[in-house]
Amino acid sequence: MEICNHCGHSVALGSGRFVNRIPDLNDMETRIANTLQYPSGDYVCEICDNMDSDAEYGEVG
Repeated sequence: MEICNHCGHSVALGSGRFVNRIPDLNDMETRIANTLQYPSGDYVCEICDNMDSDAEYGEVG
């Protein structure tokens, strides 16, 4: 899926987050084990990639 697996925002073409998205090469089981909020997302958006801690992910607007 073309969403950020941390915040759930779209990183698809035309979303404004497409160019700076970072592919998450982990499999679904690893994403679930890492307690990602949206484990079906195949990417991390630039905003979440620049966060310092998991506690900040809920504040993405």
